[in-house]
Amino acid sequence: MISTREEAELMFSKWMEGSSRIFFTAFRPDRTIVNSLCGNVVGISEDFVLIMGEGDSAEVDLREAEFAFVTQGDLPAEVGKEINSSFESGIFISRTDGSMYAFLEIGEQ
Repeated sequence: MISTREEAELMFSKWMEGSSRIFFTAFRPDRTIVNSLCGNVVGISEDFVLIMGEGDSAEVDLREAEFAFVTQGDLPAEVGKEINSSFESGIFISRTDGSMYAFLEIGEQ
């Protein structure tokens, strides 16, 4: 399901305010995984979202990006192997350079 940036920002804000546990994955254009971490959304600005985990962090540029809400069935197999858990809600971000980012709200493991 395609979504708007405003809806994605509302979800990021909800996750930040609720200290939701987030599984984050970054993909190259060929869909290989670059980075994965479990953490919390700790910052949202007009152009970026910041997630921090134990000893690791990631900042994603929201400019010129497309947003999609995802369900468990939408999950690429590569992410399923990494997460090894179900998730409540998720957002995929696709950038014009072909890179993609997944933010998945997961329960405590």
